[in-house]
Amino acid sequence: MKNVDEASIKKLLWVSIMWLLCHDDIISGPLTVTEVHEKRSSDVENLVSELIPPANLILAKHHNVSQLDSTLSIGSVKEVIEYMEAYSYSMPNAIPNKLLAIDEFSQRNGCLLSIDGSPAQPLHTHFVQRVVGNIPKH
Repeated sequence: MKNVDEASIKKLLWVSIMWLLCHDDIISGPLTVTEVHEKRSSDVENLVSELIPPANLILAKHHNVSQLDSTLSIGSVKEVIEYMEAYSYSMPNAIPNKLLAIDEFSQRNGCLLSIDGSPAQPLHTHFVQRVVGNIPKH
């Protein structure tokens, strides 16, 4: 079950990051998920780095662990990015639906932003504000 939980949290990071970066440039229009990896890899890496700690907290909370157990981790930045790339390249022309992402904000980005004990997420918050205009209730 642990592996399923880790995969689910990695998918949460994918859905929370990719829609933001796909829809970040309103002048040129949205990017596909593969274009994000090709053109915005540093943003992907920085967001993954920032969001792994809250993602690990969600995993720990799901397993009723009060403090982070070193065995409960979704993986390294490199491992998470490799997962995200594999998932993205399985549907290379996909562009996440922005309206759906905003509608499901509390189940996506909101989970990461609202987890107790999470460090600040300035880059995540920056992209949400830039793409949405404000942070939806979560």
